[in-house]
Amino acid sequence: MPSFHDRQLDARSDKQLVVQGRLSLGLRCHFAMVIFLWLSAAGCSDLVKFAVDKTQPQGEKIRGITYYLGGAGPVGNIGSFDIPRGLRRAGYQGHFEVFPWQTISHATDQIFIARNRSKAQDLADDIRRYRRLYPDAPIHLIALSAGTGVATFALEYLPESIDIETVIFLGCSMSSKYDMTRALRRIRGRLYALHSTADEVLKNVVWYTGTVDRASSDAGIAGLEGFYTPGNLFPDTERQYLKLINVPYRSEFDSAGYGGGHTSATSTDFVQRYLAPAIMGDPTPLLGRAQYQAPPTPTPTRRDPPPENQTDEPIPPPWPTLPNQQTPNGNGDTDSQSDPNDEDENTNDKIPAATGTEDPLRPPPVNPPDSDIRANPEPADPASEPDPYVAPDDETDPTDPNPPVVEPNEESVS
Repeated sequence: MPSFHDRQLDARSDKQLVVQGRLSLGLRCHFAMVIFLWLSAAGCSDLVKFAVDKTQPQGEKIRGITYYLGGAGPVGNIGSFDIPRGLRRAGYQGHFEVFPWQTISHATDQIFIARNRSKAQDLADDIRRYRRLYPDAPIHLIALSAGTGVATFALEYLPESIDIETVIFLGCSMSSKYDMTRALRRIRGRLYALHSTADEVLKNVVWYTGTVDRASSDAGIAGLEGFYTPGNLFPDTERQYLKLINVPYRSEFDSAGYGGGHTSATSTDFVQRYLAPAIMGDPTPLLGRAQYQAPPTPTPTRRDPPPENQTDEPIPPPWPTLPNQQTPNGNGDTDSQSDPNDEDENTNDKIPAATGTEDPLRPPPVNPPDSDIRANPEPADPASEPDPYVAPDDETDPTDPNPPVVEPNEESVS
């Protein structure tokens, strides 16, 4: 039987083994985190996508999809876990997918526009493949910082047959005067651009490196002051810009974790309370009830059926009305032309009936005044018609089939 001293030694050794095990577990976790960050810094942003796919609950792709594009560099992947968590808590049932596009350097992702456009083409290809598989499912985009540039370029690369339901830009590092007309053509719903003057990254970093679309920061940064309508307008620019809504920072966002910083808009609470409702079709929390105005109800035109409390009035035909022509009757049949023998009220001019060969947009010709020609004259007897050609006394009628025989006189013979 072991002594009391031996039992104390055994208990002490067991405690040391437990402590050593905990330390080794902590070291392993720390080492794994270092490896994770190192791989991310090496450009392996696909690792973040893999981790999100394995750790976050995935919705059904048939119910829609939301793509997330993080910011520049490995640290730009922030929000890859918080955003899907906030969407799930708000009741979003669609699929969430991280689109990796970053490299090892923040500056490279911000200024290397050729590579960014190449990654945007890859995103456009992914969206096209998804649309072929799910033609009716809604597609949404959420982008942070420099990822907003990649998202914009991808929208421009999409064909007109593919439309995006909702787009949300957080801490946008694009120029405020970038022409968004082509990108907005691919958006069926709205583009919400959140901006805050308290964004230190945009004020202290992007201000010197330039915007992700390679414009000067002197033109303004969208994440600080929102987007402006460009100077050179396309025919549909103003109409397309009605889809773009600049959302300034409000103090009420503080309670949800968004204090106006560069990445704080990706917090789980803010996504759940403000961004997720906009994705699911209710932008009132994001815009505020005072700022949000529902789309106006279209005014019914005169061709629409009149309301019950409104007296019926004649509806103009959708085609040009010719003179003396009646509109379709109540049975949907077109009344015939007016009596061709009826004379015009204002003049004594007679209007011939249409033969079916005239231009329907051109009124029929009017006969000269003081003429006695009817629109539909009855066929006259040829025998009663006067000879259209009256030959002089010393001439024969060239149109007469049996011209008279002229006998030569004696003088001409001699």
